[in-house]
Amino acid sequence: GRAGRALQILLVEDVVLNQELNCTVLEAKGHRVDIVGNGSEAIMAVADKDYDLVLMDLQMPYVDGIAATRAIRLLPARCRFVAIVALTAAVLREQTDAALAAGMNGVLTKPLSLDDLDAVLERAERDAVREPVDPAAFDPEVVDGLIRILGEAKVRAMSALLEASLVARFTHPLCEASEAALRAEAHASIAGAAMLGFTRFGRLCRAFLEADAASLPACHAALLGELYQVVRTLGDGADHGQPRAPARLSA
Repeated sequence: GRAGRALQILLVEDVVLNQELNCTVLEAKGHRVDIVGNGSEAIMAVADKDYDLVLMDLQMPYVDGIAATRAIRLLPARCRFVAIVALTAAVLREQTDAALAAGMNGVLTKPLSLDDLDAVLERAERDAVREPVDPAAFDPEVVDGLIRILGEAKVRAMSALLEASLVARFTHPLCEASEAALRAEAHASIAGAAMLGFTRFGRLCRAFLEADAASLPACHAALLGELYQVVRTLGDGADHGQPRAPARLSA
């Protein structure tokens, strides 16, 4: 069911009729919508305002959705971790892979299926209302053990260091030229994440390291999706060593 929270949504779409249709649907569901008409405006909007979700058309003049997403994922601080879902009339596997490789969190095909849109909105609502950390994603017993050895202040400092390192990593889009660098970043992230209890992220780093060419895009997308959750959790502070639920990110 709905979490019942009004989301702040950025709709990136260059066709006026599509702007009106999609905005009407989203506002009827109780959400607040800003509209921009191209990718360059989307980059500036995300840098300027705290959004819960960006719905990004892929085919736009000047700066398309892929290029805009790559730029957003390079923005400073945590505003670059906003959820971005592609809007596309095409259902080609290559385009879906390209969207995920650029750092998008999912793909919706046009004309929009209301069921598919609802699933995206409900996921964004769950993130925004600070649900408890998924037990599969975080193991508090690992952190409790570390606190007993090192003390809470040291563990908090280590958590801040992990957040800073993760925010700085995985900024390259997935391509042949960046594959080695991304694998090196995944390798460098495993130990710190595991030590601080982020067991699923550690597993996804390892899966990315071991992936063959065919499964690499899907592994990369899963890794980025989990990375956003880890950074949200770390950025929301720690309470006795256990991160609170993922919160909205502020720049």
